[in-house]
Amino acid sequence: MLYTLGTIGGTIFLTPTLGAYGPIVGTLIGAVIYVLGRLFAIQWSGYRFGLRLWHPDLKRLGIMMLPRMIALGILQLELLVFDGVASGLPAGSVTVNAFTRNFQSFIMGLSGMALGLAIFSLLSQAAAKNEWNRLGST
Repeated sequence: MLYTLGTIGGTIFLTPTLGAYGPIVGTLIGAVIYVLGRLFAIQWSGYRFGLRLWHPDLKRLGIMMLPRMIALGILQLELLVFDGVASGLPAGSVTVNAFTRNFQSFIMGLSGMALGLAIFSLLSQAAAKNEWNRLGST
């Protein structure tokens, strides 16, 4: 909400002096106010900030990221090949190719996001309570 208010305020009050940069600066001011408010709330709750440059789980995280990184790289190559092939076809083929990719992800996004949102609280409660056997039954 502060981003939006910052954008509106920047548009109304800063555009006359900053031009097109008015909404950008207003949004930045709104974001800074939001972050300062969150930092104040964290500090007020008793949390103390500390700087730690390494966490023991970072190595495991890096190893777990490798398959996903490889899959994303292969996906980019696949899209490059499809667009290359579509460029040699009649006009509009690249657009049709992009549309089919978007339509393909629509169904997964619609059902996957709904399912993910519905089950997230149950899974996170089971993980927090260390009831790992519940993760397979949900």
